[in-house]
Amino acid sequence: MPGRGLVAAAAVVALASSGAVWNGNAAASPGRAAAHAPSVPGTGLPAGVMPDKAQARRAASTLTPRQASSSNLTYRGGPVMPNVQVASVLWGSGTYLGQVDGTASPTMDSFFTHVTDSSYLAWLNEYKTPSQTIDYGSFLGRTQITPTSSTSSPIDDSTIQSELIAQINAGHLPAPTNDGAGDSETVYALYFPSGKQICIQGQCSGVVLCAYHGTTSATVDGMHVPYMVLPDAGTMGPGCGAGTNAQNTEDYTSHELIETVTDPLVGIGTLSWYNDSQGEIGDICNAQETAFDTDYVVQKEWSNSAAACIVNKPTSTPGSPTGVTATPKPGGVVELSWTAPSSNGGSALSEYDVYQSTVSGRQGLTVAHVPAGTTTWTSGALHNGTTYRFEIAARNASQVSSPDTTQLAIVADGTAPQVKISSPGPLFQLSKTIHVGYSATDSGSGVGSYDVQQRSTAWNGDFGGWSAVATGTTATSQSVSGSPGHEYCFRVRARDGAGNESGWTSAHCTALPLDDRALSGSGWSHPKDSGAYKGTLTRTTTKGSKLRLAGAKVARIALVVQTCSTCGKVGIYLGSSLWQTVDTHASTTHERVVLLPGTFSLRTTTIGLKALSSGKKVSIDGLGIAQD
Repeated sequence: MPGRGLVAAAAVVALASSGAVWNGNAAASPGRAAAHAPSVPGTGLPAGVMPDKAQARRAASTLTPRQASSSNLTYRGGPVMPNVQVASVLWGSGTYLGQVDGTASPTMDSFFTHVTDSSYLAWLNEYKTPSQTIDYGSFLGRTQITPTSSTSSPIDDSTIQSELIAQINAGHLPAPTNDGAGDSETVYALYFPSGKQICIQGQCSGVVLCAYHGTTSATVDGMHVPYMVLPDAGTMGPGCGAGTNAQNTEDYTSHELIETVTDPLVGIGTLSWYNDSQGEIGDICNAQETAFDTDYVVQKEWSNSAAACIVNKPTSTPGSPTGVTATPKPGGVVELSWTAPSSNGGSALSEYDVYQSTVSGRQGLTVAHVPAGTTTWTSGALHNGTTYRFEIAARNASQVSSPDTTQLAIVADGTAPQVKISSPGPLFQLSKTIHVGYSATDSGSGVGSYDVQQRSTAWNGDFGGWSAVATGTTATSQSVSGSPGHEYCFRVRARDGAGNESGWTSAHCTALPLDDRALSGSGWSHPKDSGAYKGTLTRTTTKGSKLRLAGAKVARIALVVQTCSTCGKVGIYLGSSLWQTVDTHASTTHERVVLLPGTFSLRTTTIGLKALSSGKKVSIDGLGIAQD
């Protein structure tokens, strides 16, 4: 979380080199793949077991001088503990170090509370995995148990594992929490009273080992349980440290805690961060202890990036990201982008934290950790119509910046616009310019643009495919030039500012009639008339005069005529059958009158026109044919 301060390393405490913890690990036992923990070169002990002074010296003499490149830890595929939770456990009755049972200050309770919330833990994020990051942890409290198994000394690791599982299952200890990937984020710090000797694979505390961390072979809720075995410092004697008993306890506890965070399943043979020749993160820095934040002693741990044993990385807080923008995207998601801060605080940025809230003025929860090389992030689907506020903070090895100050507010939009098309209106029109009008409404990010398409056919053909009239336009109308004897259909869709796209509207169609000159027949004259459609008429006063148009593909017909007081009737034939009779009589003369006699099922036929009145004018101006 933002606002954590950097805790600087203090002076080195003069502890004997043998007091360092050689990485602790439980007995080899069936694990995920029935594997066993590897042995540390030199000691021959299982990986993670802390040797005493003599054993450590023998191990050191077998190793070649350390170089940064050979000391680096490499990732082996196992998990880490992203937010470790420490439960302190006192193993039965007896005499405990005052700092352990809380009767002397500073207590190990305060040690865990401080260390898990400090830079000593946070810099470990350099050992993140492809799916996990390491952040601050927490202390769950201290519990004294009454073991159900024998407590006579020595106590074997197999007994410790069985007892730990039984105490958890009985509800005497807090249950381990799941990290979301099926592994425990809880480690149990097991402290033993004075006089108790602990053995693992025949190697015992106060003889060849001082402490270790392990993993139960059995599971709780499907999880193998990490634990730390921390014998009484006074019982172990001078072979396990030259500081005070309290200092030595803090030292080996910090060693085992950090190794548990970075290699929690080593006890069942599943390695995470490891070095084949030197062991785990604390083993590489054996015998390098230091005062931490005045009150405590911790062991330094190996940093690949610093190529050194460190307590924390001497960095300051990085600058805040700038230029943060939020863009709604289809489906109710939001895309954020930003610019990296000008200052990284003296250490390379490790990631960006994304905070999300629905409350104005309140920093939200962390919803994403974005790798440092990436300055964009896209949310999952959000609640439609809800206003969200986003902030971005930058994180380096040990510090988190203040979030950017913009606190962008944006409404999640997962709903497409509602669009309608208003024109062309009439099915038949005489103007060659076709007006296409449309509009849309959107309750979220607003209408952004439209796509307009058309398809057409000739009077005796078939419709072609849809083609673009306009794409991504903000205009709400288009003008299309048509040709006589053709039908045109249009459809429109809209998208909003978030990119949500509506479906296409139903097609709106219009047809331009054929001119009267396209019809053939005898007994008709062809006067010119400036007021007529295309400037011509086809006229007769002879009853029975016929016009025809063969091969029309038609479902609707429009007859364009001149009406007048001396005008008569005309029959419309489909093939040889009279379909409709149309009366062109009117009290006054009117040009370009469009008559719509009715509809029928789509067919290919010959359309015939026949004058039905004797001595009355029938003036044909055009014939409209439509399929829709």
